[in-house]
Amino acid sequence: MSCWHTFNIYLCLIVLVACSNVLSSTQDTSTVGGGVVEGINLSKYHAYEEVMALAEGLKSQHPHLVDYYSVGKSVQGRDLLVIKISEDVQHRGITEPMVKYVGNMHGDETVGREVVIALIQYLLQGYLDHNSRITKLLNTTEVHIMPSMNPDGFKIAKEGACDSYGRSGRENANNVDLNRNFPSQWKFPSEQELYTNREPETLAVMSWIVNNPFVLSGNLHGGSVVASYPFDDTSLHKDCCYESKTPDDELFKYMASVYASKHGTMSRGNLCPGDNFSKSGGVTNGAYWYDVEGVVKDADTGEELEGISVSVKELNYNVTTSKHGEYWRLLLPGNYTLVAKGYGYETTTNAVSIVKDTVSRVDLRMKRHAQGNIKKSSTESSLPIMKFTSESTYTPLSQRSEDVPARVDKTSELYVTSVIPETTSLATLNGSVTNSSSQSISLFKDIKATNDTHEAKFSISPPHNITFGNDAGSSSAVKYLDSFSTDSSSSIAAQDLLNISLNDHLANLSHPSTKNVEQHATTNEGKSKTIHDAQSSWSSDHPSTISDAHPVTTTSVMSLSASDASHTSPRNSTRFTDFSNGVSLTIYNYSSVGSTTLNNPATETVAKIAEASTITSTQQPKGPVEEGFTSTPEFWYHHYPELEAFLEKLAQKYPNLAQLYSVGSSVRGRELFVLEISDHPGIHEPGEPEFKYIGNMHGNEAVGRETLLLLMQYLLEGYGTDQRVTNLVNNTRIHIMASMNPDGFEAATEGDFGGSTGRSNANQVDLNRNFPDQFFLSKGVERQPETLAVMRWVKQHPFVLSANLHGGSLVANYPWDDNPFGQNGVYSKCPDDEIFKKLAKAYSFAHPRMPIGKPCNSADIVFRDGITNGAKWYSVSGGMQDWNYLNSNCFEITLEISCQKYPPAEDLRTYWMENKNSLLAFMEQVHTGVKGFIFDKSGNPISNASISVAGIDHDVVSAADGDYWRLLVPGEYLVTAHADGYEASSVKVDVPHLWAVQVNFTLKVDDSPTWSAEEDFGVTENLMNEYLNNSALNAAMADIENKYKDVAEFLANDNAWSMKVHSLRMGAQIESGIDNRVRVLILGGLYGAQPVGRELVIRLARHLGSGWAKKNREVQKLLQDTQIFLVPAVDSKGFDKAEAGMCGYSRPSELQSEVGGSFTTEIIDEYAEATANMLSQIKPHAVLSLESGGIFMRFPHDDPSANPPTTPDETVFQFLTEAYARAHPTMLQSENPCLVLNKQAPSGILHGQALGVYKNSLLEYTYNNLHDILMVAAHVSCCNYPAGRELTTLWRQNKDSLLSFIHAAHQGVAGQVINEDGQPVPSAKVYVDSNVVELKEEATFRKLLPTGAHTLKVISNDLENKTLNFVVEAHKETPASVTMDSLKDSSIMYHSYYGTEDKIRKLSSNYSKISYLYSIGRSAQSRQIMALEIDVTQGTEPQGIEQSNLPSVAVIGGLGKSDRGGKELVLELAKYLLSRYGHDAAVNKILKNTKVHLVPTLNPDSTADISESSKQDKGTECDMKINTKNSNGIELDTHFIVKGMEVEDSSPPEVSAVRKWMTDHKFTLALILRGGAQGVAVPYSALHETFLSPDAQIFHKLGATYSAAAGLPQDMSACGNIKLVNGTTYDGVINPHSGSLLDCFYEHSTTLAFNVYYGCCGSPREEVLGHLWRRHKVGLLRFLTLSSIGAMGYVTDQNNAPLLGAMIKVEGSPHTVLSLDHGTWWRPLVPGAHTLTVKLDGYLEQTKLVQIMGGDTVIFKLKRDDRVMGLPRMVFIILAGSIMLLLMICCLCIATVRSQQQRRKVYGFHQLNHSVDIFNDSSSASEGETTTDLISVGGGAKNKIKKKRMSSRSYHDLVSSSSDEEEFFIKDSVPPKKTQR
Repeated sequence: MSCWHTFNIYLCLIVLVACSNVLSSTQDTSTVGGGVVEGINLSKYHAYEEVMALAEGLKSQHPHLVDYYSVGKSVQGRDLLVIKISEDVQHRGITEPMVKYVGNMHGDETVGREVVIALIQYLLQGYLDHNSRITKLLNTTEVHIMPSMNPDGFKIAKEGACDSYGRSGRENANNVDLNRNFPSQWKFPSEQELYTNREPETLAVMSWIVNNPFVLSGNLHGGSVVASYPFDDTSLHKDCCYESKTPDDELFKYMASVYASKHGTMSRGNLCPGDNFSKSGGVTNGAYWYDVEGVVKDADTGEELEGISVSVKELNYNVTTSKHGEYWRLLLPGNYTLVAKGYGYETTTNAVSIVKDTVSRVDLRMKRHAQGNIKKSSTESSLPIMKFTSESTYTPLSQRSEDVPARVDKTSELYVTSVIPETTSLATLNGSVTNSSSQSISLFKDIKATNDTHEAKFSISPPHNITFGNDAGSSSAVKYLDSFSTDSSSSIAAQDLLNISLNDHLANLSHPSTKNVEQHATTNEGKSKTIHDAQSSWSSDHPSTISDAHPVTTTSVMSLSASDASHTSPRNSTRFTDFSNGVSLTIYNYSSVGSTTLNNPATETVAKIAEASTITSTQQPKGPVEEGFTSTPEFWYHHYPELEAFLEKLAQKYPNLAQLYSVGSSVRGRELFVLEISDHPGIHEPGEPEFKYIGNMHGNEAVGRETLLLLMQYLLEGYGTDQRVTNLVNNTRIHIMASMNPDGFEAATEGDFGGSTGRSNANQVDLNRNFPDQFFLSKGVERQPETLAVMRWVKQHPFVLSANLHGGSLVANYPWDDNPFGQNGVYSKCPDDEIFKKLAKAYSFAHPRMPIGKPCNSADIVFRDGITNGAKWYSVSGGMQDWNYLNSNCFEITLEISCQKYPPAEDLRTYWMENKNSLLAFMEQVHTGVKGFIFDKSGNPISNASISVAGIDHDVVSAADGDYWRLLVPGEYLVTAHADGYEASSVKVDVPHLWAVQVNFTLKVDDSPTWSAEEDFGVTENLMNEYLNNSALNAAMADIENKYKDVAEFLANDNAWSMKVHSLRMGAQIESGIDNRVRVLILGGLYGAQPVGRELVIRLARHLGSGWAKKNREVQKLLQDTQIFLVPAVDSKGFDKAEAGMCGYSRPSELQSEVGGSFTTEIIDEYAEATANMLSQIKPHAVLSLESGGIFMRFPHDDPSANPPTTPDETVFQFLTEAYARAHPTMLQSENPCLVLNKQAPSGILHGQALGVYKNSLLEYTYNNLHDILMVAAHVSCCNYPAGRELTTLWRQNKDSLLSFIHAAHQGVAGQVINEDGQPVPSAKVYVDSNVVELKEEATFRKLLPTGAHTLKVISNDLENKTLNFVVEAHKETPASVTMDSLKDSSIMYHSYYGTEDKIRKLSSNYSKISYLYSIGRSAQSRQIMALEIDVTQGTEPQGIEQSNLPSVAVIGGLGKSDRGGKELVLELAKYLLSRYGHDAAVNKILKNTKVHLVPTLNPDSTADISESSKQDKGTECDMKINTKNSNGIELDTHFIVKGMEVEDSSPPEVSAVRKWMTDHKFTLALILRGGAQGVAVPYSALHETFLSPDAQIFHKLGATYSAAAGLPQDMSACGNIKLVNGTTYDGVINPHSGSLLDCFYEHSTTLAFNVYYGCCGSPREEVLGHLWRRHKVGLLRFLTLSSIGAMGYVTDQNNAPLLGAMIKVEGSPHTVLSLDHGTWWRPLVPGAHTLTVKLDGYLEQTKLVQIMGGDTVIFKLKRDDRVMGLPRMVFIILAGSIMLLLMICCLCIATVRSQQQRRKVYGFHQLNHSVDIFNDSSSASEGETTTDLISVGGGAKNKIKKKRMSSRSYHDLVSSSSDEEEFFIKDSVPPKKTQR
């Protein structure tokens, strides 16, 4: 949807009329004969030419009913035809609504196209037949029908196609969906400007809509049958099922329902597959159906705009009046309140009632505001006339000019172009808006005679940006209407025309575009023609902006007398449009100085109007020339004394605004005065840009001198009163030098038209040829004092923008002014070409005559848009504008502002009026682009920091306060700030159209030195920020060779190819043997204009060399394992020609013209040929080309014609490119960093074919012609040739990626094919995943492969074929050398005990690094039972006990005399494994994953001597009896019985040794080679209920695997007629007995063991042993891999510490395995679900249900058992605590009870102690005691006896406290003591 600024508001539906996009022309016409419906032929589709012919024919037949026009052209130049139908097609009546239909927006949706064509004919026929409905319709409605909006798409659409796939015609010729190309209402203009990247069809329709007050519209599509209404998208942009309602949702729904209900099938809602609109009656909200961003109907709806606004109070939406004051507003029946608001008028409200099926006309009368009287004459209306201008070719301006009366004065007409919308509403409610005198209020209404005088106050709210101008020129200054006013002293005559331009809105709407802009000039005959620029062909990728960022106010009031009209020369009108640059204007120019007079019929009318005009005001207003001045402007030439006085006067009068200074003096000593104008003169305000104008550089070009003096006065006198001026002065530091050549001016003569007197300075030097030039060194040229003064001046101030005013032509001239050839007419493009064109247009488009482009009556010179590239016009060396751009921040253009160099003084008024707005508009451009500050992390400003823009090779630098300004056209940019000692900082910036966006940078201190020390070995050369030229590059390579001779070799002039292409070979030297290392070649500079690769390659060479010298482990390993060829530069000549800073190619042919695009089938280019020869000779396995033009990876196919685009090596290319990209910081990020430079910039990893530009590339050539060489390209820079300062950053970004690529080149398989003697087998054929791999030197091979499982197969005619399965890991090489075994049987002899010992000792000695010989024990005769352990993982000699994290397996050569053949097989196996390790991938794989224990025999006594039977003839019978007796005659295989520890072990010594051996080593698997039978035997040997063990399944799987590999019988044994199942049976079936070694392994160890009965004869003849070995070799090797089947894992505690000795048991099996030192365990199991339980003392038992697939890893984490008394520790603590608490409570209760009982005994009254005196405290007697005197009778002695007092006692209250009452009571109650007698 769109929300763009239209000036017509109408309602639009999208109607989908057919399920199929394109029907057959005969489809659905079976019911009508010949495809004719109601007289209309519908049997075929109308071609474009037929539609045009139809329109012409209808118009010629019915000229009063039919007209046609074109609103524009398609991409391929086809007219966008509109047929107009009405009762009076030439005139539309007041309030007559306009409706339109648009068909075929999608070119392949063609039904709508034919439907509207039929509608045209139907309407005409119905009108001619007097059909009442159609007659009424055409009498009251103007119908516009566009049959095809996409004629280009229709052209390629295929009849009968149902869906849109590929180039079906849906899109236009640029492959753009037009229904996704309109602006979205959900994006604000600053985010996505309305004219951004619009197609010509889109722009044409937008302009058509804007310029016509359409009320209602329908857009016919195909693909479904439904009526869709707005909005089509939501702010959320969801794909479905979110309604997006307009304020008129109910009305839209009603109108859609009307269409659907009248349709034959639409109302069903389910006509097409997938349609589901039946519930809604065939209608849907667009966004609810699916979200579409940028659909035309929402653009048609528009948004609130200025003008006479008519709104409905109940609805949040308004419409605006057309130029006739009319409006329309569709409404549903009901009561509403209309509200009308107008510029300068009081708001009016009116209640209205809408009745169904009727049109209510409501005319509104509006009163003017009483303020701001505007006097009018008695014969003229003073209403302003406004006309909208835009890109629109369908209405010749000559036809419009009749509505535009012109006011004429001596200079030129003041006219109006307006942004006030010509908007109308829907037709349910219509009417007109008039003022209180019943005059139609229309800003577009024709001027009519009236006697009324009106007063108006110009105001509007809210404010809208508009632009004021004059003299037939459009100003670029933005104003606010609410600030515009006229006071009572200012009158406007009736014919005054207010110049209002759409520049503000169009500038807001503009955005980058590649559409060419033409000038359409209307001739006197009313025909439109195109003005072409003979000097240049201009195409803009970015817009121009000529509007001010700061709205200001100007009062444009003009006085005109009849006499002024007599000087008017009629002139044609011209319209200029540049949607891409936000510029549109119309010029009605009737008087121009120095112009050719053209006849124009309007002249007489204009003159009459002017003569009839009178000014009724008593106070004459200022004329346009004097406007803005408070004192009379001086329109005469100021010679030096007058100039000096004038400047001093201004400086003195405005000391707070102006400062006069001199930058130097001329040859004659005249000062070069500059007047600075600012709100703070003399001070550079941080953040405020500085601007300068320079005039009179050529002394006889005097107009600029005087114009600048007037500008000074205008700025100073307008400050504070004119908002535009005030804003400029407040926000800009303006420097104006009126005369740079005062000496020349004094020598010049007034009236000089084109002479040269006074042009040069007093030394007769042309100052504009005296500045240093970039292309031509000015040897011996003396810089003039004026030149030097200006150069110093420019260096002293941070000027941002400047213009140099000249005379002699009328054009804005921009850099470059010259070219390297010094030739005229050659366009010389500077890096900022786009912004300079925008700046030049800003001046030109605000000028009334300049944009016409035909200056000074010259028939030969045409300047498109009034601008020119300097060198394109003519070459000027030593010009000032180029020097400014090259040597400062200042962007300067040269302005030629007068055809006559020194015109008469009376013409100065005209020149001032012509240039005033342009001068202001150009100054305002200083506030566009990007601005800001640059700080360090402490907030301190950084001066002299550079600000660069990606893709533009021109930097600006920050000023003293860290502030900077960078002018840019609107668009997205990557802006980078960098300063010495700081890290660069980049940010993506969206530059708006009307102002400068502020972006501040905070720079971090540069850590490159630190990074270099940490990551790059401190190589300071790699931090250089400049490119090496070719000679310096060669010197650098030679220096690397000298520094790092051990690993670097400079290859130059060593052979034919190295004479052209120099390189470095880097890698450690190998001592001897073949060099089968990976070869990697890295190319830089394959394309000369892309030199980044050169610098990255040479930096990589330094990095590797320095890393080797510093003994970096990673670099050393890399150089030891890899040969790296570094080729910094291929296209060295192209580099010399390349242009620094070039970001991209202008066309693909430039890319293909370099060496990188020269690899054709027959190579012609010498450097390309040398490169191809280099690759052929080196034969690298992987090649990387470092290129630019984006940040992405590219791989074959490159050829656009390659079919299919993929290759068989797709996966390999993927991992190579991913290796580079994943290590890069930005290559795979979601946001492409190059999009700011190129909207189609590729990203990620892709085929070169997708880009379509890499024709004849080296990638394609290599893949097609140099097999087994895989090449990819890394594009590492957005720009082809970025600035040198970016090299350090680029190196930092790509270093890891380069190393990652080299590592990735190792990923795959490599090896050598040899025979048993170690000789290469070049005749062998190697296949990897069924693809042939070519054998190289010495039968070596290498193949890059993606990660994962692969298969290697080696075939040879006279050797055993071998197949190996292997897995490739990331960035790792898988060694896969193969030793091919002979097809012949080897010769094997039996070995005695000593022979066996000797052989096994020699093997151990020869392969001591990987083997270890140890003894299991001794036999009955004290012979050693020897075992050989092979462990390739141990760095030290094994100790016999497993230490490494690998499973152990045992192969035992038998138990006795009947197993002699087994002993020899074990000895051969030992020899085979040890001798082939390192030479055979299969053996390597086995030994790297398994520890192997080989025991020739467990009974050395029985096999000590060589058996005689083994040497018998073939006819002799072999002893088939199984015999395991030792020298004592004991059958060893019956004594492996485990007894209790209390029972003394009486087993034979062999048995005891073996039992201890199996316990110590904990084998996972064991295999026992036995003789006397055939087949594999598994437990049990002893008779159980059955011989079937609980692990029968896994035993049978293991046995069947061996049996199949060894080729043993599968169904029946050859000896004993024993039945086999897949070659397997139970050992008890062959030899039932108890106490077997087999059962002991199973029941009493961690090992699963089985017997392999290799033959009926246990001691076969020696000549048979070779065949027996060859047969069982495969089985034995396969057995060694079987430990990995089933489950394996780890047992750890909760802290991941490994646990030793944990028992792992499988449910249902008695067999238990133990975890080893590393916590590892292995348990062979068949696939399926198994329950595993782990137990370990001190830990809780853990059980898991495990699904076994094969080789599964299961980890058990055991929790420590902290239970106490069988309870969990916490439970025990809680329980014990609870018990203790209970006990404590019980004790407390008991104590409490006892205490209470005790207290009850003493509670109440207690007896007091008796004493002599109860108040006596004496302690003479104890409590309870008293003394009694016993007196004996007869005078005997007295005895005192102590005794217990038993008498009565006194009581007191125990619980109460003592009180007076108690004491009183006690006193009273105790009887007095009796005195003793």
